[in-house]
Amino acid sequence: MRPGSVHARGDRLSYDPSELGEKVDSVERDLPSGIDDGRRLLKQLATRVEWLERHVRKAPDTETVDFDDDSAETRRLVRAVELGLNAEASLLSVVRHQGLEAVIRRHQTAVQQRDTHCQAVLAATETLAATLPQQKQHSQAAAAFKDAVPKARQAIKSLPKLAADAAKAREELAEDDANRSEQGRVIEAGQKAARRLRGQMRSRSSDALNSQVMLPTWFITVLGPLPPAKDTDGWMETATDVLVYRATYQVADPIVALASPPDRSGTRRAARYERLTRIAPLGPVAERAALRGERWSTSWTSSSRWGRRRPRHGMCDEDRGQLGTSSPARTERA
Repeated sequence: MRPGSVHARGDRLSYDPSELGEKVDSVERDLPSGIDDGRRLLKQLATRVEWLERHVRKAPDTETVDFDDDSAETRRLVRAVELGLNAEASLLSVVRHQGLEAVIRRHQTAVQQRDTHCQAVLAATETLAATLPQQKQHSQAAAAFKDAVPKARQAIKSLPKLAADAAKAREELAEDDANRSEQGRVIEAGQKAARRLRGQMRSRSSDALNSQVMLPTWFITVLGPLPPAKDTDGWMETATDVLVYRATYQVADPIVALASPPDRSGTRRAARYERLTRIAPLGPVAERAALRGERWSTSWTSSSRWGRRRPRHGMCDEDRGQLGTSSPARTERA
């Protein structure tokens, strides 16, 4: 290395710290405005796309697919599903069933403990009777007797209530077994109908996506015009869930996917509505979320008996209305 080359390189790398700080401040000032400009451009683009879509829909030769099938076959499947769900709801839940079994086990455990403590009392009594007070075995038996007697008394005292509770639990389980046997066919028919209904709705959406027809406004608003390249199956499951909801409750709102919220809380429909409104839309809303730097977290729950695999996505409150909010144009079949 030639002398002086290091100094020359040092001259080229020299900088003014204040100048660097000014450049950083300039970038920090320009960054928010750049993001805002990007958001405005995206909003303008979305507005233009909506404008074009409206004009295409008004064209006389434009065909729009009708997902809201009200055929006799669909109504039959929906009724079979609802009957099956009602029958299944009349059965004891898994938690309740396990709780009753635990009551029975507590009584059985108490009986075993009573027998154990009573045997300890009898054994200690026999030893006391067969030994002299000065013998070691005698003193050990006396200590065992003193320890076992209160435990035996406590076990005996608790048995009547535990026995009564266990009897009630066995009676409730027996009634559930009889009800389960009686409702088995209805539940099985409902599960088959649910799988068939979901299969029909999924095929209907797949056929519409593969054809050249225009999708309904409510569908595009929530899900977008096409499934995403990533998590396509989740997108299809979400679309199927919405179609099944509309078919089950005869929703015909042309703008809002789920129409207005159910009047009563705590019902099956209210639970379905709440779950679906928590599913993140996979269309324009998801794009806005990505622009904001948010990430959707997805978890899957399975219920193969009823033919569904349901995606659940985190969703911000401002976007929930995309899926279910009343609109002036709402109509709902009676």
